[in-house]
Amino acid sequence: MRKHSGLSCILYATTAFALVSFAVSLLLATSLDKTYDFSIPNARLPYFPSTKLQPAFAVNVEWPHEFIHIVNTRFQQEQGNLLALGRARLLLFQTFCLQSIIGQTILTKNPYQMPPFLWIIKVDPNLVPDLLKELISIVQPYNFIYVVASNNNYGIGQKIGGWRGGEAGIDILNSKVYTGNLTWLKVAHESRKARGVLETRLDADDGLNVKYLDAIEKEASQKLLWSFNQTKLNKRRWMYWCSLHSVEWNPTPILQLEPSGDALRGVFSVKKTAHHCITAGMTIGLSLGMKENQVPRYQHDKLVEQLKYSKHKPNCGDSETNITKCLKFISDPLLGCVRSRTLTSAGMRGVSTDRKSFQQRVATSNWNNASIIANVLKVEFWTHMTNVMTVNLHLSRNRFEIASDNLKGQCTKGHSCKNSTRQSLKSVIELD
Repeated sequence: MRKHSGLSCILYATTAFALVSFAVSLLLATSLDKTYDFSIPNARLPYFPSTKLQPAFAVNVEWPHEFIHIVNTRFQQEQGNLLALGRARLLLFQTFCLQSIIGQTILTKNPYQMPPFLWIIKVDPNLVPDLLKELISIVQPYNFIYVVASNNNYGIGQKIGGWRGGEAGIDILNSKVYTGNLTWLKVAHESRKARGVLETRLDADDGLNVKYLDAIEKEASQKLLWSFNQTKLNKRRWMYWCSLHSVEWNPTPILQLEPSGDALRGVFSVKKTAHHCITAGMTIGLSLGMKENQVPRYQHDKLVEQLKYSKHKPNCGDSETNITKCLKFISDPLLGCVRSRTLTSAGMRGVSTDRKSFQQRVATSNWNNASIIANVLKVEFWTHMTNVMTVNLHLSRNRFEIASDNLKGQCTKGHSCKNSTRQSLKSVIELD
């Protein structure tokens, strides 16, 4: 089991200057590769590539880690037939999401045969075959990644239930699983009541700092009760974690048909969100003994409100429950996640759909040093600027088809159904 570490040093940044200074100090000697390459150094990957689905065997073993940590991602659920939208999302997934997960530092610290976390990617059972084939080929080398044909989502803000209750594991084991080691999956499901449980949410177009999952597990080891009967001070029976600072990326505006030079990068900015939780990296933790129905589940945008302002505040284990007890904003690593704001977004929040809104973002951006941005992306998120430029160009060249597909996908089960979103997408289509 993991030994409980001392309290981590927490870095607070109140200005964009502090954020940039931190990045400079970390990445001074790092330079951006100039070739387009999605490959990752094998030295960082402790799990050997597999060329086919690894079967489950009857094994009498338990999960070796202190926590069963599940990362949940959705891809094209209820929108499996929208090819242009799916291709754009797959490219974003390769660029931001996949890179950041296979680069997690906790993978290299693992002394056990089983990985410290499992990544579940749920796809529409009727996903376009070409997209499914490409997604499988991308993740198949990593046997802790599971592509699952299911439109059912449990946990944070979704269906009632989760990993501890068994609902999530049963759904996966009863579904078509295309990749991953099934033995690990089965062991994680069967050991769910004998270990602490962590569930982290990550959208397919976002990424996590490569130190983020390690930071979450260290936090959980310090904050959650290991034994349900413990009465140690400052220990919780359940808890939420969210990223405090994030990097946001907006691609070049649609009216610039063939972006070139600096415009190919799009615009990056650093955001601080202390008044609500963003979806990327939002994590819930359950200590031993906690039943699924004893833990409150909230949508990301309601979490702070419910824990801070609700008349009936839930008790996470302390006699005086408040937001500082039941929710922690992660500030180490300083930049917890990277979020893309593109035409593929279901809700279109924060997406620039015209030149004017894009120029406003450029004018208000607090992060304009191209060299620093490239270094931070590469070191903190394993994302290459050349790949970002490729995505930008694809989104620009295929904006009409992407916006049209996104409009068709509006109001499908589990997706946005806002009139403002539909109007934004229609304006893109009409301008084309």
